[in-house]
Amino acid sequence: MICPARSLTKMRLSASWKEALEAGNLCLASDFPKSITRATKETAEQRNHFVASLSNSVFIPYAAPGSKTEALAEALLKKKLFVYTFNSPYNKNLLGYGSKPIQ
Repeated sequence: MICPARSLTKMRLSASWKEALEAGNLCLASDFPKSITRATKETAEQRNHFVASLSNSVFIPYAAPGSKTEALAEALLKKKLFVYTFNSPYNKNLLGYGSKPIQ
């Protein structure tokens, strides 16, 4: 699955993507209206929340303290999604929010 941080309208696809799409081996998904034609930091953040909302669980290997990835993990945990991360002192922040450690 490919989820661009913009609308699919007028999106140019490479030949290999077209082939995979026509063969049923590729799925494109977007939650943006056709007026959003360029990816930005803001649309990338929205896209990440959209993709995560399609899942039962998410694996985040690392999120720097104060980062957008950390904020995403916290938001997902508040929505009662399972967030997994490495059991490492570097992930003390994620584990403190309630992420499940994996070995």
